[in-house]
Amino acid sequence: APISFGIGQLAPAVAAFLCDYPEVDIAMVLEDRFVELVAEGYDAAIRIGTLADSSLVARKIAETRSVMVAAPAYVAASGMPLTIDDLGEHQLLQCSILSTGNFWRLRGPSGEERQVRVGGRLTINNGEALMRAAEAGIGIAQVPSFMCAGALAAGRLVEVLADRPADILGVQVVYPPGRYPQPK
Repeated sequence: APISFGIGQLAPAVAAFLCDYPEVDIAMVLEDRFVELVAEGYDAAIRIGTLADSSLVARKIAETRSVMVAAPAYVAASGMPLTIDDLGEHQLLQCSILSTGNFWRLRGPSGEERQVRVGGRLTINNGEALMRAAEAGIGIAQVPSFMCAGALAAGRLVEVLADRPADILGVQVVYPPGRYPQPK
């Protein structure tokens, strides 16, 4: 599972599961990279976002919202973008492990999909670190809502273009076909 999701969301659920089912053992690996399940010997993986076509079986287990965030100090110094087109005038922090490469896919005001080229002063391969860079005022980051909820509530971050339609990301468990998972 991705590190930030694994620490904040998956680890507490796994701990509760293990308390309820003491006969089950779990080896949980947290990595911010795209693992090859069969080649690397994993039974299953958690993937967040739009899945590429593959032979893997996918089961949606949750949804999260993709949120653009910035520090209040960044917004005070650079201004608040009012439209998707305004993002071109801002420092956009890039997450290097996204399947979309150096583009953000955003929904416009009428629901149409737009692509915005991302590339600025900072590229990071971990969502939590990306969010911390946004908190430091480096630029605007796009992160899942489960990751930034606390910083938004505390006022360390503000949502950018909050009036757009929500960009919903699926949270899926994927596993190889033909391998029937044990009930546990």
